[in-house]
Amino acid sequence: MEEQEETTDQTNGLFLSLGNDANGLYLLDPSAGKAVRVGAGETPVGNSGGLAAKGANEPLYGASEYALYEVQRDGSGATLIGDPSGQAYTEGLTYNPEEKIFYASSNGFLRIRSPESGETIETILSPPNQPDIEGLAYDPESQMLYGLARGSEQQTEFRRGLYRLDTKLPKNEWEWSEIGDTDGLWADAGLAFVPELGVLFAVGRIGDPDAVFSINPETGSATKIGNTGLGTANGGLAWVPVD
Repeated sequence: MEEQEETTDQTNGLFLSLGNDANGLYLLDPSAGKAVRVGAGETPVGNSGGLAAKGANEPLYGASEYALYEVQRDGSGATLIGDPSGQAYTEGLTYNPEEKIFYASSNGFLRIRSPESGETIETILSPPNQPDIEGLAYDPESQMLYGLARGSEQQTEFRRGLYRLDTKLPKNEWEWSEIGDTDGLWADAGLAFVPELGVLFAVGRIGDPDAVFSINPETGSATKIGNTGLGTANGGLAWVPVD
């Protein structure tokens, strides 16, 4: 007899949208990393990793290549926002509640996108002199953006650090600066900031694909807290607080 996967109807906490899994919406235990599917777990088909939360009583938002989706927190469905044609490819995704905008990143680009239309409003940073940020998170109190860049020993990009960008500065002064070494490489990474704990959570560690890490936002030091139990955890992360 086939064992049934454990599910939950909880709609707050640390969410994982598993990459390339249309039923891959999970809640993670922030103390141990274990994943439990949320309802039917419906997320955007072919999602490219980015996941963002607007607040305690709002849906999640997920990136799937050029498209953005509104994702129900109970795992019951994902709805396309606007017309994705002509928009920006998005991997990292996070929300700024003061400005009511998304920050979106991929392949060295950092852009602003609209939550209402999915439109790419502005491109702020672009390659070749920018890190390929995939995991993206925002602290609304400090107004800092945090990022994990894709790194590979086999490629010219060998980036292990946690990055930070101060959005209080004028946009013409925006740039990523490395905070410190996370002691590992990342790919298809997810990143979320939890204000209640003052820490970042991350997935997508090369060589330990099922692991969940906490990261100190002041030093970049990463600590493994456990495994999801899914075999891989690459995808987007978002934190939804209790109302």
